[in-house]
Amino acid sequence: MNAVIDFFRLIRWINLLYIALTQCLIRFCLIGPIYANGFIAIDYSLNSFDFFLLVLSTVLIAGSGYIINDYFDVKADEINKPNRIIIDRTISRRNAILWHLAFNFIGISLGFYLGAKVGYWQLGFIHIICMASLWLYSTWLKKTVIIGNVLVSSLTAFVVMTVIYFEQSLWLELKPRMPEIFRYIYKFAFGYAGFAFLTNFIREVVKDMEDIKGDLQDKCRTLPIVFGIRAGKNFAIFLIIIMISILGIYEYYQALDYAESQGLAFYRVKSIRLIFTFIQLPLVYLIILLLKADKPSDFKKISNILKVIMMVGILYLVFLYFSVE
Repeated sequence: MNAVIDFFRLIRWINLLYIALTQCLIRFCLIGPIYANGFIAIDYSLNSFDFFLLVLSTVLIAGSGYIINDYFDVKADEINKPNRIIIDRTISRRNAILWHLAFNFIGISLGFYLGAKVGYWQLGFIHIICMASLWLYSTWLKKTVIIGNVLVSSLTAFVVMTVIYFEQSLWLELKPRMPEIFRYIYKFAFGYAGFAFLTNFIREVVKDMEDIKGDLQDKCRTLPIVFGIRAGKNFAIFLIIIMISILGIYEYYQALDYAESQGLAFYRVKSIRLIFTFIQLPLVYLIILLLKADKPSDFKKISNILKVIMMVGILYLVFLYFSVE
């Protein structure tokens, strides 16, 4: 029983649920009821079972990334997280590699199958690129300044865009109305992916400060190691300010739309209040916490709050679905 529990801890099952939830909400709350001069009903490019396979393939690739990351992270984790080491204790290194290979094989195979199903078999290369990126991150790039943070944050954003890309045949079916629909879906999806990227980027920088002792032992060259904790804190604060500003711009245009059209009044006003209360204010609070942080436990708290903010961002799609008339 302990082995089963540790296996799910190894693949970060909660993070995988986040990934699955994100892709489901993109499909059912954004692509399904497209808003283009009112909601219109459309058929999905992937049927329900095939979409389940798409989510499964994404989750498997991500799970394999967590496995290989822990595989190469044992030395650092002996200092950073000695009570959370699984590989070499509950699960052998050999079995970890076998699970990593199995997850990748199934995930990539499903990617090519689903790509062929929608008429673009080349979409399967998305899964290969993600697998290779996660391998590079675990073996090399996570030990570098910023590059590894950018890569893993980009992969987080790609969770959103994968669903969009696998629904490409949808655009062909809706070709007469494609420009308007294209603008709406891609504009929102890219914004949503940008939120995922920036939030995860901030969290990666914070985690580097949390894990600095173990990373030093593992000869990493992360931002706080190369330039110091203060530089890491200042950079994280800089990213948070950028994020608050971008959200402010989004709220500004929501307010303009509200002034021009009362048809979406409820959505515009509630959207601004939700973002300000549950995302921007907590981000301001994080700046205060970062200024005071000096222990791994402080950075751990900040990292956990960022996970909550990410969840609020994910659930924003539910609000969008039920609010727009």
